[in-house]
Amino acid sequence: MHARDLPAGVHVTAMGSDSPEKRELDASVLTRADAFVCDTRAQSEGNGELKAFEGGEVPFKVHELGRVIAEGQRLRLTEDTLTVCDLTGTGVQDTAIANFALSRLLSA
Repeated sequence: MHARDLPAGVHVTAMGSDSPEKRELDASVLTRADAFVCDTRAQSEGNGELKAFEGGEVPFKVHELGRVIAEGQRLRLTEDTLTVCDLTGTGVQDTAIANFALSRLLSA
């Protein structure tokens, strides 16, 4: 996927990049995004979308999912905000998210 394919205000979740040779998104998507979130930065650099910048500086702020959730950070500031989330999968976070979703379902 390339940045030119994305309308304003879209959210993109990249998941499935489970080995060092794979990526789902062109680097242009990441640099166009207003907010980039990943499971953990180290994991995204090794098995995720941040591999696009291997050996160089990442030209945008990287937000880690756990911190975004724990601090209640709001990254979508307007309807036109373009957000990207890179989920390479961490068991602890996956379990916490599943437990949270189940608790919301049971309390509804």
